[in-house]
Amino acid sequence: MKPDNKDIICFNSLLHALNIDHMKRDLITQYTGGRTKHTKDMKYSELRTLVEDLKKQQTEQTASGASAQQIRKKIMHYCHLMLWYKAGTVELDYARINKFCCVSGHKHKELNKYTTQELPTLLWQFEQVYISYKNKKS
Repeated sequence: MKPDNKDIICFNSLLHALNIDHMKRDLITQYTGGRTKHTKDMKYSELRTLVEDLKKQQTEQTASGASAQQIRKKIMHYCHLMLWYKAGTVELDYARINKFCCVSGHKHKELNKYTTQELPTLLWQFEQVYISYKNKKS
């Protein structure tokens, strides 16, 4: 059985969402055992397997992105506790936060450039700065 247009559209949407459009032919070749490079020539079961694998990959990327956001929120929380605000406001001073990350962070780059794997170490650094800040206030 051949895949219908709905299945092909779903496949193309997943490629785009995962930003791997350039790998389309390679994936098709891999999942068809080298038989074809075109979705219209794939079997329904081959495309279904490929789509399911891409959906799993998308779920994993979403989960890791969520955990990265959670860690960044914890870092922002420490910045609030240390009153890292713009002068005369209660708005966080992102320039100061990014400067700290670039100068003192273990990877020396802006906060949003840190990967999910690098963020826990950066969070630990902010925790240590907060502990030092808290001890100085006491």
